[in-house]
Amino acid sequence: MKLIKNSLNIFIYIFLFITFFPSLFIGCSKKEDPEKQEEQIVEVKSDVVRTGDIDIIVKAAGSVSAYKKFQLSSFVSGIVTKFNFYNGDIIKKGETICTIRTKESQGEISGAEKLYNKAENDSQKKEALELLKNSQKNSNEINIVAPFTGVLLNKVKNAGELISENEVIGLLIDPSSLIFLADVPASDISRIKIGEKVAIQFPSLQNKRVDAVVKKIEPQVNAVTQTIPVYIDFSNKFSELRNALFGEAFFKVGTHKNTTIVPSKALLYDDEKDTYSIFKISDNKIAKKIAIKLIVRTDSSAEISTEDIKAGNKIIIEGHYGLPDSIKVRITL
Repeated sequence: MKLIKNSLNIFIYIFLFITFFPSLFIGCSKKEDPEKQEEQIVEVKSDVVRTGDIDIIVKAAGSVSAYKKFQLSSFVSGIVTKFNFYNGDIIKKGETICTIRTKESQGEISGAEKLYNKAENDSQKKEALELLKNSQKNSNEINIVAPFTGVLLNKVKNAGELISENEVIGLLIDPSSLIFLADVPASDISRIKIGEKVAIQFPSLQNKRVDAVVKKIEPQVNAVTQTIPVYIDFSNKFSELRNALFGEAFFKVGTHKNTTIVPSKALLYDDEKDTYSIFKISDNKIAKKIAIKLIVRTDSSAEISTEDIKAGNKIIIEGHYGLPDSIKVRITL
């Protein structure tokens, strides 16, 4: 009887444990949930939408060239014996640019040098030395002379290097005929006018921009690139462009006035959908993603069109990549 009573008590304890323990566990869990589900706040940087004017710019890559230029090349095969100029040096008309010894003369001199080095006695050395001196004295050498005063560019040979017949040595250009040849997209060519001012930017000059003027527009389109060559004159800027070759031309073709403008950094591009959007910050610091239409874009600003963004609205310019829609944000400086 006592055994039955003890068994009954054990059963009751087990029943109470199973019944009430999960409730205690759930109760503790509910107390921890608010801490685990604390509201997420993302730090971002913002700017303000404004109304203003924005220039319409057509960009075109290109390179420095010249109307008056002379390609330096050798009319014989041989070796360059003298070349004392460097890229960017000014060479006067009639001045010797480099000297080339013919292959035959160089062969005779090389043969005499070998004989001298192999000489076994004074008599042989004396004979070889005399032969070497005669070979050097009678060697056939030609001078490449500057046909006009110009600047050396694209130098590819140095003293002591071999050269083949008709091989290019470098390029001589007349600084007064300096131009920038820009490849303008055919779809934009109607907006480019002769005589208009252009800004040209050169990476090799720390992206410095040089002012120039449109001088000529070719009539034909390049069938492969669908571009049209535009000649831009900046011959009076040679001293600024001595080390510049490739760059980008910026043609101002118009201005949009009193339009909605945002910093370019605010734009988010979806390459799959080919669409743009911006995060607008509401008064309660909620960031809402707004689809916009991009009208014009420059390096620093962009003109947009949308009914959901007005002048004075705060927008995100940093911290918006990968940001979920309708999330709370904290604006930092």
